[in-house]
Amino acid sequence: MFGIRVTLVTAAVTLAPAAVFAAFEMRAGKWQFETTSVMSVMPQPQTKTQTKCLTEKDTDPDNAMKGLTKDGHCTLSGREVSGNTHTFEVTCKGAKGPEMKGRATLTGHGDSVEGGMTVNMQMGPQAMTMETKWKGKRLGNCD
Repeated sequence: MFGIRVTLVTAAVTLAPAAVFAAFEMRAGKWQFETTSVMSVMPQPQTKTQTKCLTEKDTDPDNAMKGLTKDGHCTLSGREVSGNTHTFEVTCKGAKGPEMKGRATLTGHGDSVEGGMTVNMQMGPQAMTMETKWKGKRLGNCD
């Protein structure tokens, strides 16, 4: 269950990175995102590439915040902005999985974005860390 929750948090942040903060700009259009994750218990990197059409609604800050916290299990806090780089804390709690705490960083460069997130969790006696790096680029208009 923890893997699903980590994946959902990572996907939400990756697919709507610019929309997390009002000052962070991202143009609507066709985007390609590459996400690479490494877990402390499985050090082999896992890379996933997705292409997604982002509408104006997708890049609206209010909609993105709702998407990240809509299930009620995750909260965002500690937002900081420095130039075009944004950081925030994410905490997710679930009835069937461990609590996860992490810190995410997002940097925008107009038609490209990059960032990363470190998530820590406890699975019984085993402490686990997941490092995720992502990057995205605008490919053009949506088909």
